[in-house]
Amino acid sequence: MINNEKRRQLIHLSAMAILLSAVLVFCGFSSEKPAKEMKTFTLHMNGKTEQLQSDKETIGKALRKLKIKHEHHKVYPPHKEHLTNGMDVYVLTGSQELKLREIELEQPVRYIDDREMDFGISRVDSEGAKGLAKVVNVEAGGKVIAELHREVLKAPVEKVVTRGAKRTVMTDEGLKRYVKVLECDTVAYSGDPGDGTYTGLPAGHGVVAVDPDFIPLGTKLWIPGYGTAIAADIGTAVVGNIVDLCMDTYEESLDWGRQDVDIYVLEE
Repeated sequence: MINNEKRRQLIHLSAMAILLSAVLVFCGFSSEKPAKEMKTFTLHMNGKTEQLQSDKETIGKALRKLKIKHEHHKVYPPHKEHLTNGMDVYVLTGSQELKLREIELEQPVRYIDDREMDFGISRVDSEGAKGLAKVVNVEAGGKVIAELHREVLKAPVEKVVTRGAKRTVMTDEGLKRYVKVLECDTVAYSGDPGDGTYTGLPAGHGVVAVDPDFIPLGTKLWIPGYGTAIAADIGTAVVGNIVDLCMDTYEESLDWGRQDVDIYVLEE
């Protein structure tokens, strides 16, 4: 027979057990092991690239679980390296091998344009210096397949060069030397793609009409706000310093309208 005192103790213990279970459930405790994180990595092997997934901690364990034969091959990073998301793993096969090399790093070059110095002349203001790096490559037959790691031992120092830019203008094709500057009255019009010109070039953006006594046909021009152009057409209303600019659309011709512009005659 269980006396009343023992009965009260049993009831108390049972209640405590039920309360503890409820607390554990509420707090999210479970006897189940948490799911391992799946990591995606890229495998490079036999000249092929493949994206794989594994929940294993190390590269070696991941390759074994995926049944990838690698035991007799060099692996980079090594087998015991922790597998991380987005990692590249190389299994070297055939004639592939790891090579550690030191390479020179070319220094960047910074150019300074001097409009007081004649075009075509340059001056080295600072020679700079090449850098040095240690690299780990995958190579086969003397050719680099992939660079796996790079450690910069000495950073390169930029080379500074001053170059002559006298009588030059920056165009959409880079710095160009010009012969002279003409003050012109420009008028925009929209051309039909089927229209021809006096020289036979099709009408379109970049083709302009000129007075050949003022600007010879075939002259290459730089027109600020319009771009590079060629004098390829004439017109009865195009006299003296008037230049007609062909636009691709009617809206573009309205936007330009009529403007006084300094036009640069480019050197051939």
